[in-house]
This record gives sequence, structure tokens and C-alpha cells, in this order.
Amino acid sequence: MDHVSTRGPSSSPANPVKVRSVPLAPPITIKFLGPLRGLLTHWQRGHSVPCDGAGNCPTTLHRSGTLFKAYAAVEEWISHLARWRPCVLEATANLEEYLRGRVLRGEVWLLSREDGVKLTRPVVAAYLETIPEAKVSPAFDILPIVQRLFNRLDLLLDVPNPTPRHVVLGDVAAPPPTVPADLLPPPPPAEDPVERQKLRAAIEASKRQFGRPRATDSASAGNGRAASPAPPSGDGSAGNGNF
Repeated sequence: MDHVSTRGPSSSPANPVKVRSVPLAPPITIKFLGPLRGLLTHWQRGHSVPCDGAGNCPTTLHRSGTLFKAYAAVEEWISHLARWRPCVLEATANLEEYLRGRVLRGEVWLLSREDGVKLTRPVVAAYLETIPEAKVSPAFDILPIVQRLFNRLDLLLDVPNPTPRHVVLGDVAAPPPTVPADLLPPPPPAEDPVERQKLRAAIEASKRQFGRPRATDSASAGNGRAASPAPPSGDGSAGNGNF
């Protein structure tokens, strides 16, 4: 199969463009070439399948809930090759919400997973810089790449994110509120160091007086009878058990 490139001359061979999700580690650096485009999916038999919309999806599948994803044409920085590689970014609903309202094209972001433990952990995004338009590669069409990902031609792209938005507000600096004295809890009683020393001495004296029972006493208490004294040496009773 011929892979046609519309990105102009390049010093590296052309390769099929792949879909790139944010890995556990290490972080990835990406440069946006185009906007994020939303898609609703369902989880079926261990993998994601596109949602065909209410009335078109099988009822049982549609009632199982949807998962929002977003896709964008980007370039990923490959450090060991010192070059940008085109790919399609698969973004989570939270990442799409965080980036919503931005132009994105030409912006460079560092993406990673929170804690780096599971792929279900939220994506952490850090803005790095914006590349001038003259130095940004042309955007490419992501539709055939996403179609190939799901092996479907009839995809409903550009679906809005249905996740309720975060409400982000900052703290407000102010003097402390005034609380009437009669509403304040009473202060704790002051500790008397003399009484505390007396209590500690009484506890130590109790330990010395009673202490722990000896092992023989514990064994006797366990079988409900007093321990029998050992027979005198040399009387012949020790061998036959007659006491």
C-alpha cells in the first residue's frame, strides 16, 4: 500500500500515522497541529467501540454508559532522533475539558499520567510554549486514522464532551471572622505536673507489686490444679510416676 504524505520534503522515511495515548511513563511532549475532535464510545468485550447515537446503538449497549474520547492531529517530540513525529493524540475527557477554549495549534504541551501507576489515572498537562505559525507543520486529516483505529467508516466525530465541567475557584484572603466568646469551646484544664508525677509513681508501684505471673503459675492456672512438688531424689518414685 502506498502511504501518501502531504507534509512536504523530509529527511526521514514516511510511516503510517499512529494513534498515541498518554503512557504511564515517561511523559510525552506534543505539539498541536489541529483541534480536538470528540467521540463517544462504549466498552464492550474488553475494548472500546464507537457510539452510534441514541436509537442507533443496541439498547443494552447504549444503556451500559459512554466514555468520551477526543482526537487531534499532533506531532510528538522524539528526543533520540531530535525530530517531531506526526501522530494522532487520544485525549481523555478531563484533558479535553482542561484544553477547551484554547486555539491549540502550535502549542507545545508535556503530558503524563498522575502517579504513573495505572492507565486509568488522570492525565496531567503542562504548557511549555507556542511555536510561531510559520514554523508549524500543516494539519492533516485525522478521520481516516480514527476510522482505521475502530475499523469503522461511519464515526460520529465532533461530539461535545458530556462530562459535567469542573468548577475551579481560588481562595479568598481575608481577616479571620469574629466569634462571640460565649460560643467558643472552653479551654482544656491546665495539667498539674505534681499530680501527673503522683499518678506515674502509682502506676510504677502497681507494676512492681503485682507484675507478671510466673510461667509455672500460668501453667497451673491453665489446667485448674496446683503444681505438684517434685519427688525427692533417689526414692525410686520418679521413674514410675507414683507420688
